[in-house]
Amino acid sequence: MTTAAHPVLQTVGVISYTDENGYYHLVGEVLNSGDTNMENIEIIATYYDASGTVIGTGNNDTELYVLPVNTATPFDVLKKIQTATFQLTVRGDPTTDQPFPGLTIQNTATSIDDTGCYDITGQVNNSSANPAGEVKIIATFYDANKNCYRHFFCLYQGQ
Repeated sequence: MTTAAHPVLQTVGVISYTDENGYYHLVGEVLNSGDTNMENIEIIATYYDASGTVIGTGNNDTELYVLPVNTATPFDVLKKIQTATFQLTVRGDPTTDQPFPGLTIQNTATSIDDTGCYDITGQVNNSSANPAGEVKIIATFYDANKNCYRHFFCLYQGQ
């Protein structure tokens, strides 16, 4: 695997797997190591067979729309394809936009339920004077080598 990236956007913790429906997933995070926030971040995957011939491409956006400096956001590029290798390219645009200020996660707790699923609970606190209309909560799971292997999000329609 090789990774080509925008100089300030880097893929980290990338792993691949094929799910039970035959989709090949490239899961990882994009890190903004630049000096400005980034937006419109897209991951482009180029897939190669064992002889090095391009057999397909795929793309997806990251979970966060605005990626602040020194922050990472997960991605999952999936395609129904058999592949030997891949190359990732990251594109994004500098922005002066800022994430919504004043949101913090508090009172988090983790547990494993009766079915073996990992549960995370907590509260989102808005210390801003402005109401938050749409809040995306992202949980990223890592393996023992600190590779991102799954991420989930929920969307809350606040008032």
